[in-house]
Amino acid sequence: MSEIDDYQAKAEEYKRLLREAKTPETRERLSRMEQSYRLLARNAAWLIATAAFVKEMRARPLRPPIGRRDGVADAASPPASAATKHAATRPDLPRGPRPVPAK
Repeated sequence: MSEIDDYQAKAEEYKRLLREAKTPETRERLSRMEQSYRLLARNAAWLIATAAFVKEMRARPLRPPIGRRDGVADAASPPASAATKHAATRPDLPRGPRPVPAK
């Protein structure tokens, strides 16, 4: 059983206990515990997705910005406009992992 499954099982257990609770204080405490374990499960899923994404990004070679070679402007290319200069200096970064949908 994975860490995520453990947290989800614990949240389900607190949900079951919440249905059987008699006092408002107990209900509130059990509700907070259930929410905490659901959040832990979401965070664990996010960490796993992010770790996989970072590992994949580290394996990719970096590309130099467009129109440049080794950080120096290409002598054969014509002078760039302001918009092209800005585009050439922006880092070529991926967007990142997609968030895990809440259940």
